[in-house]
Amino acid sequence: MESYFKSIKIKDNITNIKLDIGLSYNAPQSQVWLKNDSNLLVMGFEPNINCVNNMLNKDIVKREQYHSTPISNEYTLMIDFLYFL
Repeated sequence: MESYFKSIKIKDNITNIKLDIGLSYNAPQSQVWLKNDSNLLVMGFEPNINCVNNMLNKDIVKREQYHSTPISNEYTLMIDFLYFL
């Protein structure tokens, strides 16, 4: 696991980091933050494996009218997940 963390590359322009706990299937809060801050890195945590699979498979569509706007593809290019089993 230590080698995984050492392999994480953070762009030079990143000056802010936020944690998004509970991404759901569409990471709406991450979308809001990333849209408003180009120097931001969001580290998201999602315990529901079905939601994780939705994100990994880019199956990120608004499922219910009352749900927030899903994260757009421009922000999902760097989705990476680390599993602790």
